[in-house]
Amino acid sequence: MSEEISENTLKGRAAVYEYLFRAFYKVPDGDFLKITENFKDISLSIAAVSDSALMKDGAAMIKSFSVSEILADKDRLDLLNAVYTGLFVSAKRIDDRESRRCGSEKSRNDIILSVSKYFADAEIVKPSLINMPVDSFSMELFYMFKTAWPFNDRQAAFMEDHLGQWQGAYLREVAEAAGDKDYGVFYCGLAKFCSGFLEDDGIWLKQFIER
Repeated sequence: MSEEISENTLKGRAAVYEYLFRAFYKVPDGDFLKITENFKDISLSIAAVSDSALMKDGAAMIKSFSVSEILADKDRLDLLNAVYTGLFVSAKRIDDRESRRCGSEKSRNDIILSVSKYFADAEIVKPSLINMPVDSFSMELFYMFKTAWPFNDRQAAFMEDHLGQWQGAYLREVAEAAGDKDYGVFYCGLAKFCSGFLEDDGIWLKQFIER
């Protein structure tokens, strides 16, 4: 690991991936609302030093949701859960599996086996609270979270081989489906921020490994 990259920087990056994984993995609860209050400032700080318009728009939308709501937590959660369910759980959900979106050059089985090998090589065990497919968007974010600290330089290859190949199109569809009204604004902002962050991080990873 390059001595130019501080431990705090790498741990901060891991914290962002942890939040993003959690946001896509399961329905929001009270704890998620609390960490979102903290994350809104983090997202704005990250976006401020990026050239990504997606990240800037997304961070602003997350903040607008966070500061504008005055409903009780239970009411907020009920409404957020309804949006989450429509986007990620219902029969009309956007397909969030790489193997079903990127099958032109590789077979579905090849994609699943490749992602599984990355998990195995890093000795990562999927979370069992919800048994998501290994090539789902949330599990690929989970891989990035678990290998961010201690830093695993295989992240660069994983981003190039997998997450970076399909995140843009998937998150664009999520943002469009969520819309920018009412409680959809949170997930629209989240999708935009996440896409911009992943784009920037992919560039950073490539430059980092080439040093």
